[in-house]
Amino acid sequence: MGTSKINLNRNIFLLSLAFGAIFFSFGGVQDFLTIILRSAGKSDLAYWSLGVLYGAFMLGNFPAAKLIPILGLKRMMILGAASYPLYIFSLINMSVPWIMAASAVLGLGAAALWNAQGVYLIWSAEKGKLGQAAGVFTTILGLSSFAGVSLIGFILQFTRVSTQNLFLLLTIVSLIGVITLFFLEPVAQSEIKENQEINFFKLLSSKTLSAVSLIWVLMVFADGFSFSVLPSMMERQLPSGVIGILLALRRLSPIALSLMVGIVSDRIGSGKVLRLGVLMYLVSSALFFWTDKTMLIAASLLLALGFAVVRPVTFAAVKDISPKGQ
Repeated sequence: MGTSKINLNRNIFLLSLAFGAIFFSFGGVQDFLTIILRSAGKSDLAYWSLGVLYGAFMLGNFPAAKLIPILGLKRMMILGAASYPLYIFSLINMSVPWIMAASAVLGLGAAALWNAQGVYLIWSAEKGKLGQAAGVFTTILGLSSFAGVSLIGFILQFTRVSTQNLFLLLTIVSLIGVITLFFLEPVAQSEIKENQEINFFKLLSSKTLSAVSLIWVLMVFADGFSFSVLPSMMERQLPSGVIGILLALRRLSPIALSLMVGIVSDRIGSGKVLRLGVLMYLVSSALFFWTDKTMLIAASLLLALGFAVVRPVTFAAVKDISPKGQ
């Protein structure tokens, strides 16, 4: 039995499909939000919306983790996932108060979804193959998100479909992802509370809190930066063709590298791989302070690679660096 054999159990497959449908819709919305709102005469709304969204996400992570033993993983993922179609639906009428309210709800819902997803992935993965499971999940997630971005870009550029109808369609697709979560195998409440290896509730009171928090802060910052500020920086300095390639790499790098990164992390330890990804994030952040075109391109490439490395191993790393029982 080869060590490189890829095993995809039912729960990981359904989890990946559910997130794939949700982020097929939301990934494209996030990428094109600035452009769509600018055409509607609400250019600043995208920045405010994403700012509130990611701010609420960061604030919601800690209480979300504490709710896992209370609500249960499956119920918490369903509740969190429901905020995605709600947000996309709010964009149909372009109402500023409605969009801002939905942004805050989505930030909190995303915190609930991703906290529960991380624990569920650990629970579902076969022993010694958590990195591989995370790699498969991230690859499917990346493929779906890239497909959504590509399709939405095509629709906006070459068809006469209204943005209202487009948002309605994407709301329906994301709802399919939410419904898929209902078919996951539930985890018993007693198992969540008693399994010390994946108990994120106790992890919050451990010494690893600062390390885990730093990882998530970096990821959230990089996500918000790459979807809001970075395109504007590129637009001022780089040709449109180069911008398209760099933004595409942000989506393509997880597809190409996540499974390999996950398998490597199972063999050499997730901590080593994660430190490399965090280093890429930090170096790319420093390079963005230069206005030179070459530095901007290098920083964009490092940011894309950092995301591909960090995303699939974050879940395994949290488990690996946690003290026994914490």
